[in-house]
Amino acid sequence: SRLRDDTDVGWSMLDGSLKSQGKDNYEAFWSGIASVDVSNVTAVSPTSVVYDITYVRTDGSTSSEHKTITLDEQGGSYVIVDDQ
Repeated sequence: SRLRDDTDVGWSMLDGSLKSQGKDNYEAFWSGIASVDVSNVTAVSPTSVVYDITYVRTDGSTSSEHKTITLDEQGGSYVIVDDQ
């Protein structure tokens, strides 16, 4: 996963309250993830996407979530401003 392999790129794709967690916590989360599987991606509006994600941790355990992300256009590209 690009977010797991290059946390600087992933971090740059976030904005707003998502960065309030701090980069150290963000990197610590991704260091425990071996891979992710994203499925059922659906745009519900020009700036909102729903999807299912399964995280495979480095210890082999998994967890799945149904997520909604909200995007905002900034400087000609999109950043994630909310993740529920």
